Amino acid sequence: MEQQKQNKKIKRYPPKMDIIFQAIFGEVGSENITKDFLEKILKRKIEKISLDKNPILRRELKDDKLGVLDIITELDGKEKCNIEMQLIDKNNVIERMLYYWSKMYTRQIKAGDDYNKLEKTIVILIADFNIKGLEEVEYHSTWKIIETNSAKKLILTDKFELDIIELLKIKGRENDEKELNQLNSWIERVTGTDYKNFTRCNFGSRQKHNHSKYSNYNKSKLEIYI
Repeated sequence: MEQQKQNKKIKRYPPKMDIIFQAIFGEVGSENITKDFLEKILKRKIEKISLDKNPILRRELKDDKLGVLDIITELDGKEKCNIEMQLIDKNNVIERMLYYWSKMYTRQIKAGDDYNKLEKTIVILIADFNIKGLEEVEYHSTWKIIETNSAKKLILTDKFELDIIELLKIKGRENDEKELNQLNSWIERVTGTDYKNFTRCNFGSRQKHNHSKYSNYNKSKLEIYI
């Protein structure tokens, strides 16, 4: 048996690959890893998170578009958060994130429910490309609904938040500031350059994938036996 395993070909995939990313941050049992990652992005303390084992935005109407998200979490029993890893620029990533946000926000209540039951909803986009129109913003930008006719830039509501991390903007400025250092340690792991804190990753049984052939998470890559 051991000899057969040694003879098998090993493929190594970077953790930013969607199925690997989902396994690291989206499987039940990885809550502490995901919580620490979210604290660095959102710049605040999170007491607890829960992971949605079925991150599918179901159709409400026959002609609705089906949405399959990477990771859905609930923060401190209230806020909803979606984490998306996008490797390819299809020129519609902002529109897609707004669609995901709107579906996550509206599915919180049913007919007859009070609108006050709606909780803050956050979408975090990690893009492995530069997004058109965002050339002048930092590698990590946070977007909210604001009033634009006054100098104060008043926020209409805290129920909407879109965080965008553009990985290509980080290269060459890793030591600029403390905040970047803290978040960059995570980004390095996600992009496959530093995984000393990840020693093993077990795949669960997400509905849209069969993970039975996935085994060890070893240093900078995930080893997959085929």
